[in-house]
Amino acid sequence: MKGKVLSKQGPASNAVNIVNSGATGLYRESRKRKIPLATVRRGELFGEMAS
Repeated sequence: MKGKVLSKQGPASNAVNIVNSGATGLYRESRKRKIPLATVRRGELFGEMAS
């Protein structure tokens, strides 16, 4: 899904995602700029687990 937004910054959620193939970039928005945080590769998890 190259170029697709999978999740957006906002309220906490209980979703977690796994990268099945390839890689994805994680970014934070600040003053309308994308700030790179990390690259997540095949087999790795990303998301937030809120309690």
